[in-house]
Amino acid sequence: MVGNDYRSSFIVKGNGSTVMGVLAVITDYNDWLIAIAVLVIGITKLMRNYKK
Repeated sequence: MVGNDYRSSFIVKGNGSTVMGVLAVITDYNDWLIAIAVLVIGITKLMRNYKK
């Protein structure tokens, strides 16, 4: 449950339609790629927050 909330919060915070579109295309091919994409996006956003 926490994972899903985490995922949606990152997607909503980013460029909504663009991020959703890219993730939707990725999941059409490989479901595991979305997990990697979400992790990379999440880590990148966290790093940016800490640097500020």
